[in-house]
Amino acid sequence: MTICIGAICDKYKAAVVASDKMVTAWYPPIEFEHDTPKIEELSDTCVALTAGSALAHTELFREVKSDLATISKPLVSRITKSIKDSFVEQRKNRVEELYLKPKGMTLESFYKEYADSLPAEIVVGIHKKIEETEYELEILIVGLDNEGAHIHGVRDPGVSDCYDSLGYNAIGSGELHALSTFMLNNYTPKNSINHAVYLVYEAKRNAEVSQGVGKSTDMCLITDNGIKYLSMDEMARLDDIYEKKTKPEREEISQLVKDLPFGDD
Repeated sequence: MTICIGAICDKYKAAVVASDKMVTAWYPPIEFEHDTPKIEELSDTCVALTAGSALAHTELFREVKSDLATISKPLVSRITKSIKDSFVEQRKNRVEELYLKPKGMTLESFYKEYADSLPAEIVVGIHKKIEETEYELEILIVGLDNEGAHIHGVRDPGVSDCYDSLGYNAIGSGELHALSTFMLNNYTPKNSINHAVYLVYEAKRNAEVSQGVGKSTDMCLITDNGIKYLSMDEMARLDDIYEKKTKPEREEISQLVKDLPFGDD
């Protein structure tokens, strides 16, 4: 339950990212806003954001950073591959911890040593659990390399999608409201940086009506110069534009509704 948004702009020369600060943890779920940004820097010009488990990404990103440590200016596709590989490995570890290690097995030994010797119903039951187990994490990767700006997504069971041609994507409980903002504005990667920054902010604000999306916002701009986080003053300017754009519309529509001829208001 969150919102994470990425958009390509300036003809694939830059990208904009935004997220809330809401964290959902434990069971029963507890929601609270956390000071730590959800924007994880994986290179000088690439970030990743996560929706789902508040804890699952920690070890995953540690492995990814270790894998990329010796690579200078990695391509976004290379970073995505590293995330996918770690995602698959972390999911495998979870499967083993939940269903196999308590029985003295690993994923490899289950299929090589036990699948043919155990009763069929037990094998089928364990296999079904393995297939259905989710890592409960979705990752949005936004970055810039010598090929331009890119957006990728990684999700269960460890598959990735590329959103470069679309030019934007969102994950989390507020994704439908965020994505509709881009659709209604006919957004493309040709849009200017200024337009992209505002529209990403508007998409995040619109997503706040969804359950689990926090009111606080972190945003950054990714260019050849690196990753620049928006200041409080810059965020305040975006908020002012948003209020000026939406408040008159709300008031005008409210008056039009009051003027309908179907009864006394």
